[in-house]
Amino acid sequence: TKSVVPGMDDLIVELAPEIKSLDLSLTELVKKCKAPQRRGKALPAEKLKIVTDCLGACYPTYTIATDEKLKEVLGAQLWAMSSNSVWSQPEIAHLAAVRLQCQGSRAVALTQGDSMISFMKARAPGSMPVLAASWQCFRTMSDDLFKAYAAAQGKDNIFYGTVNVGDALFTPPGFIIADRGNGPNSVGVKKGLLAVGHLDMLQKIYSEIESKSQQTEGTGPLLKAALERVKAANASAAPAV
Repeated sequence: TKSVVPGMDDLIVELAPEIKSLDLSLTELVKKCKAPQRRGKALPAEKLKIVTDCLGACYPTYTIATDEKLKEVLGAQLWAMSSNSVWSQPEIAHLAAVRLQCQGSRAVALTQGDSMISFMKARAPGSMPVLAASWQCFRTMSDDLFKAYAAAQGKDNIFYGTVNVGDALFTPPGFIIADRGNGPNSVGVKKGLLAVGHLDMLQKIYSEIESKSQQTEGTGPLLKAALERVKAANASAAPAV
């Protein structure tokens, strides 16, 4: 879902030096590599709390606190992607996240990863597409195929629109996000999210990864650690018998 959250304009002003620095370094990287690029960067310690608190306003009250093992994934950080670039993949370790757009704009489309795999199987009976193939398929869909997919999946499994400065975009766990940078480089801040309601989706993704040996570097262990944390939170929240 996309939302405009009070206080975001003030946060963007507060982060102006960090946004400018990351924008410049990304531009230099694009020139050097002569290809679209993305970058992430840690926030200065003195800015970490204000970003965490502001993005935390987007979260439901049942958010699970971050532990040290997942701090790098779930902690607030800067991100950037070059203009006119197109990317498609889930958030880190398939976990939920919210991204605040601080500069530029993006055309985005989100869908459930398992819905895309089901669609691919229906179009090619007998095939066994892996998760990474579903990201590529979603990224390269023609307009007609996208419309067919949207009609088949229904409004609850797909979202598309434009994210502008001041917009906060929430990506649920297990969703693929395809985005295209518009205008200047897109720069913003993001924070990960774990909630007790994410258990079924995280379990489904982890089972899919394990069954087809699709672990990329770090993804399997991080997802497993997140899954264990959510299971523990669910167990402690369950009423005593």
